[in-house]
Amino acid sequence: QELIESSSLMALSVIIDPKVRLRQHTYWVRSVDWSPDGQLLATGSADKNLRAFDLEGKEVYKVPHPDWVWHAIFYNTPKRKRIATACLDGNIRIMEADDGHPVTTIKAHSSTINSISASSDGKLIASGSYDKLAKIFDAASGKEYLKMESSRSPVLCVCFSTDSSQLLSGSGQGEVFVTDVGKKSLVQTIQAHEGPVNVICFSKSGKYMLTGGDDKCANVFSCDDKQKWTFFRKLKHADKVTSAAFSPGDDLLVTGCADSIARIFRVGQEWDEVARVKGHTDELNSVAFTGKAPRLYLATGSDDKSALIWDVSKVLITLKVAKARSSPQPTE
Repeated sequence: QELIESSSLMALSVIIDPKVRLRQHTYWVRSVDWSPDGQLLATGSADKNLRAFDLEGKEVYKVPHPDWVWHAIFYNTPKRKRIATACLDGNIRIMEADDGHPVTTIKAHSSTINSISASSDGKLIASGSYDKLAKIFDAASGKEYLKMESSRSPVLCVCFSTDSSQLLSGSGQGEVFVTDVGKKSLVQTIQAHEGPVNVICFSKSGKYMLTGGDDKCANVFSCDDKQKWTFFRKLKHADKVTSAAFSPGDDLLVTGCADSIARIFRVGQEWDEVARVKGHTDELNSVAFTGKAPRLYLATGSDDKSALIWDVSKVLITLKVAKARSSPQPTE
């Protein structure tokens, strides 16, 4: 881990040695996601396979698909652990998380599904597609709950808010559409980027929402008492922002960029960059955190056909130490 001088609270570290290298895929790794308990990492690839690994990199199972696996997510229902995939054939496939055993297939769209998201209780699953539609389905029955036709261009990303009261969808023309899930109505349209919106994610507290786009920016929004999202901070990047995730404790934000670098930012007033993760040789497509303080792990997936697991615990520990040192000390 190399340290570079910085004007922020802590020096900018550069991490170049991954904990685990996963090279089982033969084409782009489009998606990485950790199970809620942090025991499994799912990888979805354009080689038409979903794979699941443990934290040490041992493959637990592989599920072949009829077409490219564009997105994969873990989620829990009140009784079961599930994993879902979005595929180029327009279908959502839901499987048992522990072994990949098929549960159901939802015939969701007439074109490629770019993104899926599950509600916090696992009862609803949303999707966004090149057919310009965002939809919400009952995850158990597969029945369509809501169809959103606001976008004039492909829907590139969807994400439920932390409390699942809203679904946000990002378009190829820079718009983010905010839908009230209970009322089934569009409540806000945000012109978030100059060009495609590639990712939307929320902090675990629900206080912040982040979007990343082709315009080389990640934009942070905050929510007011009326559940309206307001622009808060712009984080400039060297290339298009493809992916993003908040850490479990909301201390850190990671973004994936087309320049192959994952950047880690301190969450808060300054949102300063505190670390860069360099190990891929092609565009990053997906990033995901897992862990419980003081341990923190990062997974990254890339067009270089690999997924990497990184131990970034030192970044979190250094941040907490720096915060403690900068806090006013009590006087006797």
